[in-house]
Amino acid sequence: MKSFINSIISNFNINQNNKDNKNNNNNNNNNNNNNNNNNNNNKILILNKENSNDKLFFKIWRNKYLLKEISYHLRLYNEHFGRCFDFQSLKKYEFKDYITSIGIRNDDNSIILNDLIPWNIDSITFYTTINEELLNKLPKSITSISVNNSIPMVVALIPSHIKTIEFQSNFQKALIQGFLPDGLKNLIFTNQSFQLTIGMIPQSVQYIQLGKDNCNLIENPDVLPKNLKTLKFGYNSTSLINQNTIPPSVTHVELNEFLIPKPWIGFQSNPFPNSVTYLKINAYSFYQIPVPPNVKTLIYSGNFSFKNSTFPSSSSSSIPTSSTSENINQESIFSFPKTLKTLTLSSDFNQPLKNLLPNSITKLTFGGAFNCQLENSIPKSIKFLKFGNSFNKIIKIGELTSISPSSNQINNENNDNEINDNNNNNEIEESNLEILILNRDFNQKILIGSLPNSLKELYFSYFFNQSFDVGSLPIALKKLVLGSNFNQQFKKNQLPHSLTWLELNFDYDQPFIPFESLPQSLTYLEVGRSFNQEIQFGSLPDSLEIIKFGFKFQQLLLFENLPKSIKSIHLCSNYNLLNNNNSNNIPYYLINNFK
Repeated sequence: MKSFINSIISNFNINQNNKDNKNNNNNNNNNNNNNNNNNNNNKILILNKENSNDKLFFKIWRNKYLLKEISYHLRLYNEHFGRCFDFQSLKKYEFKDYITSIGIRNDDNSIILNDLIPWNIDSITFYTTINEELLNKLPKSITSISVNNSIPMVVALIPSHIKTIEFQSNFQKALIQGFLPDGLKNLIFTNQSFQLTIGMIPQSVQYIQLGKDNCNLIENPDVLPKNLKTLKFGYNSTSLINQNTIPPSVTHVELNEFLIPKPWIGFQSNPFPNSVTYLKINAYSFYQIPVPPNVKTLIYSGNFSFKNSTFPSSSSSSIPTSSTSENINQESIFSFPKTLKTLTLSSDFNQPLKNLLPNSITKLTFGGAFNCQLENSIPKSIKFLKFGNSFNKIIKIGELTSISPSSNQINNENNDNEINDNNNNNEIEESNLEILILNRDFNQKILIGSLPNSLKELYFSYFFNQSFDVGSLPIALKKLVLGSNFNQQFKKNQLPHSLTWLELNFDYDQPFIPFESLPQSLTYLEVGRSFNQEIQFGSLPDSLEIIKFGFKFQQLLLFENLPKSIKSIHLCSNYNLLNNNNSNNIPYYLINNFK
């Protein structure tokens, strides 16, 4: 893929240079060829300094033919790059140029010894015993190897261009100091029983993943490299992580099921360095897990009960976890770090968060099981809020801002149906919420004033099928996506005059009332599979640029009924374009067909 794009840019550069040569010859007849070449080289250097490739990229991207070719190869790359083949299968595979990984078995050793590895392969999994000859013949294009069986324990045996090594479960031979190359970046253990010793891991390693039962590998804090950034612990480990075990350079930590030892219950000291900003916890038994004070991203797997008793400092806070009904309401002391920016709760989580979340959080994602009331649960700092499939509670006024705001004041361009705000004297602390996603089960009426005016994007999913009262949608809303079941007709001023993007999905089949249903701000409109209503004059706003019809749409489109602003009309491939549009004079360049 890279070579494909680079070849396009190279060809473009050649053409540009030829043009420059002609211009230089015309303008400077007294200069010789060497001067012209020097001038061209200087121009190329200047263009490079000015990030000329960015300009070339956009020129290429705007070319429809080249864009089609690039998209085609990108699609092939995305479909095939993650697959792994043995050499014999790869030779017969039609899209082998897009494969990046192969597996080497006993009968495939010759492809390494004879330099037959394709140029696009950068990862090899060895299912056979590796010898020194094989490692010495690895091409420099190979940056990642996975070892499944034995490998000679020889100092400096592995080439320096190898940046990632994975030891799979069958590999149980203890490593020796100097065996791993100094330039190694990523080290993955699957299920090894030997212990790691000081000097075994190069200081260059930045990523370590420990597999099942692997926490026993670390007993001395000096085992881990000082430049380590990411540390993932495996499953079923029973060793205690002591203070100073994790280097102060680590920013990402992942704890997996049963890793957390019972001595951590009531644990007072924090084993995590202050450098940790990302913490993922997969634990399903009741323990108290110390929280690093500077964490910005927390991801929980499990159904945790957070009960706000008192709020200690972040450095001594802990996460109580629970999985059974008898301990789900157990009292505990907990606080989230004040540095927390992103919180993701697992599919099992279904506990209230009243007065628990700090005002530092900007992104909050609930899992599939969450279906609790939101009173005092959503801080005003939240910008992105996503609920899981089970959430189906009425959103009350003030719940998305943790305060009770006054009713929205509705501003209509025609001053019709104006609703006066009787609570203008109330002090309102504005919410920062910009994106709200309500998933599958949500099917509740949107109350006037329940959604903050800061909201810019609103997404509903499958079951939602409620009409909107005038003023129930925020006055600054830009994008509205409605789910498969929605089939309510829009009446005057129900949609805010700020709206630019509207998606109506599968079941929607309601006529648009001319000059009333759709706001004049709308630029993109998509109607779903079922829509088959006549488009009358005035049905579509004068601002509309793109309209996309669904599978069942077979209505006659008259050019005079379309807004002058329209730039693209998307019709399904089954639309009878010839019979329906033979007399309406719609320019064909406006029409796009899709399957």
